[in-house]
Amino acid sequence: MIWPFFYKGAYRRRGPVTMSAISAVDIWRVSPCSPGHLYRYSGRGA
Repeated sequence: MIWPFFYKGAYRRRGPVTMSAISAVDIWRVSPCSPGHLYRYSGRGA
């Protein structure tokens, strides 16, 4: 995962917008690997 790379790069700018953007990129990279997997974590039915 590239989350640690971005987290270290955003040392002084770790606000909620930055953390949300990093999380969105991380989820976007995982989603093609297992499409039904994300529905399990979101709490919604597939």
